[in-house]
Amino acid sequence: MRSSVSEKVCIAGGGLAGCLLLVALKNKWPDVIVELHEKSSILCGDHTWSFHHDDVPKAFWPWLEPLVTCSWPFYQVFFPRYERQFNSKYYSIKSKDLARKILEQYSDSVFLNSSLDLVQADFITVGWPPMSKPESFGYQKFVGLEVTTAEPHGLKGPILKDVREPQTDGYRFFYVLPWSDHKLLIEDTYYSNSPQLNFENIKSEILRYADRHGWKISEINSREMGSLPLEMIRQDLKNANKSFGAAAGLAHPVTGYTLPLILQQIDSVLDLDQFKMGSIKKSLELRNKKLSKNFSFYRLLNRMMFKAAVPEKRYVILERFYRLSEPLIQRFYAGQTTFFDRIRILSGKPPVPLAQAIMCLKESRP
Repeated sequence: MRSSVSEKVCIAGGGLAGCLLLVALKNKWPDVIVELHEKSSILCGDHTWSFHHDDVPKAFWPWLEPLVTCSWPFYQVFFPRYERQFNSKYYSIKSKDLARKILEQYSDSVFLNSSLDLVQADFITVGWPPMSKPESFGYQKFVGLEVTTAEPHGLKGPILKDVREPQTDGYRFFYVLPWSDHKLLIEDTYYSNSPQLNFENIKSEILRYADRHGWKISEINSREMGSLPLEMIRQDLKNANKSFGAAAGLAHPVTGYTLPLILQQIDSVLDLDQFKMGSIKKSLELRNKKLSKNFSFYRLLNRMMFKAAVPEKRYVILERFYRLSEPLIQRFYAGQTTFFDRIRILSGKPPVPLAQAIMCLKESRP
């Protein structure tokens, strides 16, 4: 339903959440004036965001799908004793593609080199809040290289996890996206207790990985890197009535994926028939509180991984998980695990020492 009065919305932050919120608002309420303020000279930075088909509400596809860079009909995982192909669609968005499309379609709404006071902003979509207790987090850290191969690499679908590598610095795997016959994104990822990254060392590991697969690299096109905090203990929400994604202190605690979470937050906004800022903020606050509460199960799994499991054996937890049913795994990625899913995930002998597992059951607030 269109707004009867021309409203104005100011969004602080021109990353993934800010851009998706801009498109969603303009799609549902075309008459609403939306201003997206980004303090730097470019939108979105250098990132790749990925998601599964079941992460997306059906009503969102008409405006979300045009923003997708690439999609594949399946993805694969490889463990030392197990491998599997999942026949569900997987999608990725390159930050540069998203920035270009936003500037082409919504140039009047974008304000670069513009620092909007967060107090004045209607919505905040920028940055992680400061961590008062870093020990309450594990870290998913990675270095990725987008490369061009001299010959066709032959990979037809994404490799979400290749764990057939030395397990150093915690649970480690390679993540590979085939953009085209000659282009790959190869990431070396670690679930570690430390956020530190040594770019040059990990870059060398990526090049060795490519060489082992017979992918002769002719050019390194770009790089990306990050160290994402994965909460083990519930943190206080930040500006719960107007913050999205990382700005609220929320991301999927286990996977680190933000796009499915952002879509759930946007859903709480678009669920309203009329554009009324008071009602929108109340709906968003309720959704953020619900998400934080529901993430308690995922935080338990993180405590099992980062506190109970022997670092070089953490992969065993995931090796067991990826043997479960495909619908359960899809719900897990979407952050919509059911009660019976949780029982199934935790049933049987725990893949971590029992005494340490018991000590992780209680979630003590910092």
